[in-house]
Amino acid sequence: DRSGELVGVISPLDVLGVLRGEVNKTHKMVEDFDHTQKSMGEMKGKVEKLEDSLELYQGMIEQSSYMLHSIDGSGRIIMANKLMRETLGYNEKELIGKTIYDLYPHNQHAYATSGLEILKHGGGFTSANTAMLKKDGTLIFVSLASSGLKNSKGEFLATITTSRVLESQALHSAVKDAKYVDVE
Repeated sequence: DRSGELVGVISPLDVLGVLRGEVNKTHKMVEDFDHTQKSMGEMKGKVEKLEDSLELYQGMIEQSSYMLHSIDGSGRIIMANKLMRETLGYNEKELIGKTIYDLYPHNQHAYATSGLEILKHGGGFTSANTAMLKKDGTLIFVSLASSGLKNSKGEFLATITTSRVLESQALHSAVKDAKYVDVE
C-alpha cells in the first residue's frame, strides 16, 4: 500500500488466469465478428434481391399501358409513369411535385380534395370518370381507379391511381357531373 506494507501476493497463476480470460474474450470477439460478417453477407444478398425486384417493379410501372400516378397525403404528385407524362405533355421530372389541383380542372378541385380524403381513410374508387388538364391546358377525359397505400402500421403513405383516356363522347358529358364515391 502507500505506506509500504504488503497487502497481498500476485502469483504467476493469477497472471495466467487474467491472460486466459483475455484470450477467451478475444476468442469470443472473433466468433462474434465472424457471425456478424456472415449475417451481413446474408443481408447483402437479400438487399440485392430487393433491388432487383424494385428495378423490375419500377420498369413495369414505367412501361405500363395504363397511366399511373401516386399522390402523397398533402396532394403532391410523387410518381407518374411514362404514359401519364406523355399523355399530359410533361417531361420526366416536370410532373413530380405538382399538386392534384394542377392535374384537375378548377370545377373538379372539390372532388379531388374529397377523393384524397376518402383514400387517406381507407376508401377507394373502382371507377370514377373525371377530366384532367394537360400541360397546355387542354382537357382530357379519363376513367380512373384509386386506392390508398398504407404502411405495416396501417398509416397512409400515398395513393396509387391507374387511369385511361375516355374516347367516347357520351362518356365525356358524364364527367361534368362526376363525383368520387367511397367504395367501402
